[in-house]
Amino acid sequence: MSYIIDWLTAAFSSPRSSIAQIIGFVPLVMALFIFKYNSRKKTLILKMTADGLWAVHFFILGQFTGGAINVVNIVRGYVFLNRNKKWASKIYIPIIFCVLILLTAIPDFQGPKNFLAVFGSILAVIGFWQNDIKKLRIYNFLGISLWLIYGILTVSVPVVISNAFSIISIISSFKKKK
Repeated sequence: MSYIIDWLTAAFSSPRSSIAQIIGFVPLVMALFIFKYNSRKKTLILKMTADGLWAVHFFILGQFTGGAINVVNIVRGYVFLNRNKKWASKIYIPIIFCVLILLTAIPDFQGPKNFLAVFGSILAVIGFWQNDIKKLRIYNFLGISLWLIYGILTVSVPVVISNAFSIISIISSFKKKK
């Protein structure tokens, strides 16, 4: 229990960290709804908006990899929204995003924790490329689980809470479809 209290105290230990945590609570609220939609388009639009706020959150926390991945995710969302157009439907599109996400870990490499966010985001790329909402949810469940651990390691309260809620949201979306 004292570990949790120490972790929460560290999360709000400076004005900069406190501001980052507060900003992070906005996409946290959005995460409650992202996977509830049965529309791929609505899911992607809400996710892109949340990604922009997550980028700000991580940059303020000094976590370049987390911020850069979320900038890539915004672009990914836009391209995936237009997947029905010829330019955005090529099979190399998700590969390009996976490579871009891998490259985000280089400038600020902080060891294995960066790869949690990187591989979590690569799973999301694969998930959001899917047209099948069930497959989208499965891949994102796996990716979100890695981001949950990344949130713990980067002392991001809203990332931990948001990803826990997203996991619950995905699980509940499967249960109601029976």
